[in-house]
Amino acid sequence: MRRNRLSCVHLSNSIWYFERLVTTIRHSLIDVVTLRDLSVKNSKGPKLAFRFDIDIDPAISVKMATYLAFEGMPGSFYFLHTASYYGEWCGKTFVRNSKLRSYIREISACGMEVGLHNDLLGSFISHKLDPVDVLDRELDWLRSVGGDVRGTVAHNSLPVYGAANSEVFSECMLWKRKVYSKNGILPLSVCSMKQFGLEYEGTFFNAKKNLDMNKVKRFVGGEPIPDIRSQEWFYDWIVNNPIHNNVCDYQIWVISKEMWVIAGNNENMYFKWGVGFDDVIDFISNVQGDVKIMVVIHPVYFCEDVLV
Repeated sequence: MRRNRLSCVHLSNSIWYFERLVTTIRHSLIDVVTLRDLSVKNSKGPKLAFRFDIDIDPAISVKMATYLAFEGMPGSFYFLHTASYYGEWCGKTFVRNSKLRSYIREISACGMEVGLHNDLLGSFISHKLDPVDVLDRELDWLRSVGGDVRGTVAHNSLPVYGAANSEVFSECMLWKRKVYSKNGILPLSVCSMKQFGLEYEGTFFNAKKNLDMNKVKRFVGGEPIPDIRSQEWFYDWIVNNPIHNNVCDYQIWVISKEMWVIAGNNENMYFKWGVGFDDVIDFISNVQGDVKIMVVIHPVYFCEDVLV
């Protein structure tokens, strides 16, 4: 994969940094599970799942899966079907990258969970593709090469398209409305997860029942502008979202070099911004009760350069 080094900044951690994280967590008392297992209701004791959103770099993802397997720990890896590493359009034909099959098989062979990083609304906006057709095609292909796909994770946040990618599923519709794009009204609530053999949607957002539409319009309108490295926006997105609740008790994100965020849900309102490695380990080591933690990792943050 080519990178334009003129547009890169050094925001990345080393793969050794990731290995240190995994080894340290293995020595804690917390139960590490797949995202699929984390989605199970009424589970007992503290649980942690690694979620890997593969936006850019699948090669480093293979290294991460290999080390998790070495430590005897599971992870859940989600391949983005609109990414350049996944494939590209040649006229009216979609051609998958020749290396994609081996990436999926290697990660699956490590005992990791494989899923789809859902950008179905992005496909509709860019190419006017039917999300049901795209989902059917890519799930069939992923499963045919060895990926036991049981779940998806929505790419991007709701303000990017005016709707969340997860909202193509009827189970994940946040509220009834019409959202317009350059290719027409976005196809929301057009299929169910069950009809595709899907068991969960891994952002774990549930719609609130009583919406304050003034707050909703402000959030959807991009105030503040969606930016993963904006403290104000991240807090509104995960902790204080006016549209949905977060089923996970806590999410832990790496967002830059040696920079982490620990964010709770609408109930506990916990938020720690810009914390370091030791803070993350200390938090994980001290959780008690039936707590669910999702560690969200973009593998590109563990490479030499990060394209921004």
